[in-house]
Parts: sequence; C-alpha cells; structure tokens
Amino acid sequence: ASVSSSSSSSGGGGGGRGGGVGLSPHFQQQYTTTKQLIVTVRQQLTLLESGADTSVALQGRLSTQINSLSHLTAALTAGVATLPAPLRDLWLIKVEQVTQEYAGLRQSMESYFQHAHQRHQHEERRRRLLHRRAAFDGEASALMQTSESIANSQRAAEEILEMGTHVRASLAEQNETLKRVRRRVYDVLNQFELSRSLLRVIERRRWVDSMIVLGGVIATTCVLMGIWYYLG
Repeated sequence: ASVSSSSSSSGGGGGGRGGGVGLSPHFQQQYTTTKQLIVTVRQQLTLLESGADTSVALQGRLSTQINSLSHLTAALTAGVATLPAPLRDLWLIKVEQVTQEYAGLRQSMESYFQHAHQRHQHEERRRRLLHRRAAFDGEASALMQTSESIANSQRAAEEILEMGTHVRASLAEQNETLKRVRRRVYDVLNQFELSRSLLRVIERRRWVDSMIVLGGVIATTCVLMGIWYYLG
C-alpha cells in the first residue's frame, strides 16, 4: 500500500512536470487507469484471501481485471519508448513500479488459486476416502448381518432338530401307550363277549320265570273264578 501511494504521488508529480514536454493525454490516462485498477484489484484480492468473499463472481472479476492490467502495463511499457528523452527515464521508473505491482498482484492471485486448487484436491481425496470408508463399512455391516443371519438360521435348525427328536421320542412313547390301550380294549371286548353271553342266559331265565309266574296267575285266577261260580 505504501509503495502504491508513493508511486501514485510520484506519478502525479511527474505528470505535472511533464505535462508540457510532449506527454500525451492518452498515455497519462492509461497510467491513471492502471493505478486505479491496481488499487481495486488489491482490495478485492484482500477480500478473497481473507475469506470475506470467495464467490465465483469475485474470482471472475479479478481474473478479468488482472488480464486488463496485463494489457495496460504492456501498453505503458511500449508507450515509454515513444516519450521524449527528458521524460523517458522518469516514466520508465514509474511504469516499472506499476509493472512490479501488477506482477505481485498476479502472483498473489495465482498463489491463491493454486492453494484453492490444492484444497479442492485435498477435499476431493478426503471425500473419496470417506466414500470408500463408508462403502467398506457398508460391506462390513452387510457381511456381519449375513453372518448373524447364518448363525440365527443355524440355531433355528438346531432347535428344529432338537424339537424333531423330542417329537419322535414322544411318538414312540405314544405308540407304546396305544399298544397297551389296544390290548386293554381287546381284554375288555373279550370280557364284554362273556358278559353278553351271561346276559342272554339271564334273559332267558327271566323269561321262563315270567312265564311261570304268568301261568300261576292264570291258574290261580281260574281256580278263584271256579270257586266263585260254584259258591254263587
């Protein structure tokens, strides 16, 4: 900033001294425009480097202004050679100072863009590493879930096998129980057949007894009726 101020002051003074010794207004206007543009670029570059404004629009403006400074300093360098000898040495120093300021600003901007590019590459590598790590974690999680699923399936198969063993043992026990029940049923049926034969005997005996009783009743009735008829 101090170099820019001293250069601006000396430029103003030189312009005043050389105003009547063949210094063209166009050359002086180019110099003034260059100095103003250097101030503007320095301010905007300060915003960019401090992080106050890192927008794409500002970066685009800076690139355009740096290119404009390149053309202006080249035109000033070429214009110094056409100045009269009494002004040439003085303005050669001024143009050299302006060119150095431009070179410093261009280097600062290129350094910023280089660092920004390196940060971008670093962030990109970091993002890829995180993505790969996330993918690896996802695969590891999937493998773990698959392993847990296989373990659960194995436990379920073992439980089913154990249950089948218990069921088989239970069926065998039930088969033995059914055999015992069948034998008992056969025994009961045999006893029932014997009981049924006995019941048939009892039934015939009861029928015979009923007939005897009925015959006795009939005989008694006939006797009573004969006695009643005889006495009457």
